[in-house]
Amino acid sequence: MNGVFLAVIAHSIFGVSLIIDKFILRRRISGSSITFVFWLGTANAVFLPLLLFGFKAPPIFIGMLGILVGILLLIASRFLFGALERGEVTEAPPVVGAFSAIATALWSSLLLDNSLNIAERISFGVLVFGGILMFLAEQVPKRRVVSWVLAASLFYGIANTLQKIVFSHVNFVTGLVL
Repeated sequence: MNGVFLAVIAHSIFGVSLIIDKFILRRRISGSSITFVFWLGTANAVFLPLLLFGFKAPPIFIGMLGILVGILLLIASRFLFGALERGEVTEAPPVVGAFSAIATALWSSLLLDNSLNIAERISFGVLVFGGILMFLAEQVPKRRVVSWVLAASLFYGIANTLQKIVFSHVNFVTGLVL
């Protein structure tokens, strides 16, 4: 199956989920975002049985990097949930997606020696422009969410880049468990 086709399907499903969330969650999310992050981290324990199916002990540096990635993803989730507390469900995720793509590209250019060709740069620009356009179209006070969105994007960007390094050195099961 073509990667572009899969990306269109994935983004379409994401868009439909945002529309459904808009109708279901008409109010802001209430409760502590720290509680959400705690349960999100706890839910990752479902991957522990995979230790029996293909886990191979990684080099110490890669293992530590994998643990760091997990911590960074939890921190990023904390900022994302913080943005959801202060804004609307349809506002934060698309903007975090756009800005984390920028952050991932910047961190990757620093840490991975990757460069984009012209078609990839155009596609990247369209993705980022769409996220920013969705952010600007919302009618909520942006000052309340922008710092949370930028922090979440920064942490997702570095986590994505470091995760690429981890998965380049270990098999899928080992990377997932780390």
